[in-house]
Amino acid sequence: MKALKNKLEYNDGGYALLIAIGCMVGAGIVYAVLSFAFADSFARDGIYLNIFLSQGMVLMAFVLFMRLKKPKPDVIGVRKVFNPWLLLLIPVAALCIYAFYPATYQMTAWLEFIGFKSKEMSIPLRTVGQMLFAVFAVAVLPAIFEELVFRGAVFHALKERGGAFAVVVSAAAFALFHGNPDQTVYQFLLGLMLGYAVLRTGSVYAGMIMHFCSNLLAILYEYFGWKFWVPSAPGLFFGFAVVAAAAGLVLIPLLIQLIARPERMRNLELGIWNEGQNIYDGNNNSSDHSSLNKSIALKAAFTILALQWILVLLGVIFGLIEL
Repeated sequence: MKALKNKLEYNDGGYALLIAIGCMVGAGIVYAVLSFAFADSFARDGIYLNIFLSQGMVLMAFVLFMRLKKPKPDVIGVRKVFNPWLLLLIPVAALCIYAFYPATYQMTAWLEFIGFKSKEMSIPLRTVGQMLFAVFAVAVLPAIFEELVFRGAVFHALKERGGAFAVVVSAAAFALFHGNPDQTVYQFLLGLMLGYAVLRTGSVYAGMIMHFCSNLLAILYEYFGWKFWVPSAPGLFFGFAVVAAAAGLVLIPLLIQLIARPERMRNLELGIWNEGQNIYDGNNNSSDHSSLNKSIALKAAFTILALQWILVLLGVIFGLIEL
């Protein structure tokens, strides 16, 4: 049996993304075949199968990656013990929505100007039961499965190039992977905060908590009909979005750093903290950086994700697809 690895290399992040892309393509094919074969049922319940297929494929991508690369759980930030102190990140996640959602509205306005037709949440939210199902499907599953891939496998592999590089690139991959042009800015900014939280705490649980709370709040806003306050004057809207996002990018990392301190101290005491590296067992003797010049997988993954984003944008503009 192959021994578990105590490090990931830079290009492993690209392999993780390619596996996730392959799994999502498989999910798309299965969904297309089933929607053609059971058109009447899909008109009513297709959204549910789409969600479970996509999240199931994300989980499959993570499982395949773990079986192929066999990293120790600590290497990807999966801790044996959950620190309740991380629950203080819940209000920080709420702040992310208030800070970054105005930028989403601005992005949507620009896209609609060139013919993009945005669509509201398509999961029905007319009853409490439907709302609870949406929480499970849209908040719980992505918070666990997507964080294991993007802030677990991808992020910790990219840390060989440094923490800042890992935060930015994993956030870009996270945003492009969703293939939702009108949500790209928000998903990228949120991804930055999720990555920073994982970087400072050394725990992927930090990303899971913030991801879950962010999606949960979006569902509650839709269910209760709450509205974000934004300036009504078009001339003020852009400035408001920029100021809100800039304030969030300054304030939120400061709050994360403050909240992360107890977790960092605990990791230091246990000897599993080594910021800037992806090795958590204190053994940093093996430092082969040959993979830094072998980024073919990562470049290929980003090329595919960027092309997907462009094709989705053009497809919606020209009426070929509907999100």
